[in-house]
Amino acid sequence: MLNDDDWIQQKSIQIRNYSVTAEVSLQQ
Repeated sequence: MLNDDDWIQQKSIQIRNYSVTAEVSLQQ
């Protein structure tokens, strides 16, 4: 079972990575 803080941290990293990827693809 994951700690809530670990889960939130993991999700925020995934969201940040996703938005960076989206920005890059929009700029091309």
